[in-house]
Amino acid sequence: MAEINCVHGYASGQVQGVWYRDFVRRCALRYNASGWAKNLADGRVEFRLFGSQADLLQLIADLRTGPELSLVDDVVYQWHHAKAENGFRIL
Repeated sequence: MAEINCVHGYASGQVQGVWYRDFVRRCALRYNASGWAKNLADGRVEFRLFGSQADLLQLIADLRTGPELSLVDDVVYQWHHAKAENGFRIL
């Protein structure tokens, strides 16, 4: 079984009201990752993702582009050791 990693991060820019959280969910499904994404009051989207390191690196690369209507300024994240969650939730 592949090692499970955790990435906790934030996307900033025009990332709310443009289906960014659903984009994170779709990317997570594509890369066999689990976790969650939620809007923050300051306009950023926070996310926590679980999966293999290689898959999460590809996922983060996609998050830097975002969905068609978004304008992503930055994606910052940190690696963590945490118990994996099942599925994906949009909070």
